[in-house]
Amino acid sequence: MIRYLFLAICLVIAGPLAAQDVGTAFFDMRYAGIRIATSKVTGSIDGNSFRMSLDSDYSLVIYSGTVTGRVSGKRQGERLTPQSYSMVSGSDPEYSTKIEYDGTTARKIVIEPPLEPNWGDGRVPLKPEHSQNVFDPMSAFVLASLKAGQDINNACATSVPVFTGLSRFDIVLSPRQAPAKAARVLAKSKTNPPVISCAARFVPIAGHKPNNQTIKALTESASPILIDFDVELTGPVRMPRRIEIPTRFGTVVIERSEKPPA
Repeated sequence: MIRYLFLAICLVIAGPLAAQDVGTAFFDMRYAGIRIATSKVTGSIDGNSFRMSLDSDYSLVIYSGTVTGRVSGKRQGERLTPQSYSMVSGSDPEYSTKIEYDGTTARKIVIEPPLEPNWGDGRVPLKPEHSQNVFDPMSAFVLASLKAGQDINNACATSVPVFTGLSRFDIVLSPRQAPAKAARVLAKSKTNPPVISCAARFVPIAGHKPNNQTIKALTESASPILIDFDVELTGPVRMPRRIEIPTRFGTVVIERSEKPPA
């Protein structure tokens, strides 16, 4: 379940971006109707740069803790270039990942505490090429929201290469409905406000254990991850409003709000 929570946190990270301003959004994560995490995400994006911070608290039966993330980088149109990224899990013990970039290549990766010598046993090996032409989890979903904001008819047509420092995977978005029907679906939508619904696939590449039950559930599930983007733009991006992640235990639901969850 911790893996699902981390993926959920990655997916909400792209939320609060406003052109030339700082925006804040709150996310409520629930499993079987029970709150398992809350997140506050603050960020800004303009013509030259972007930055974002994440502060999340989670509680999963015997697990509880905090997750904080920070990222900053450069922007040129649809092109993002991360510069520095950090993600810290405030559980006991504390784990942290820090990445410094040269373009879209991760040049310096610091994992604390250091990995155990047998950490790689049974995992698909991480190779130098897996840290090239990639984005950290936070920059990756800023990029997805930015691309979604460029063309309403292709809001779901993107693939994002993600590198966490420990694993390499792709998130592949596609329309939840056939493109020809998208306009009619939006027009008939009963949601208020209407949304653009995308399906997302998790594609593991390296650093994972192929036989891990969570990995198998994410890749073999008949139900895709679902992401609903706002129809209206917030600055240059479309913000995610609702996300559903099917798990072998049930569905994790993440919803955005403008105020902290009660």
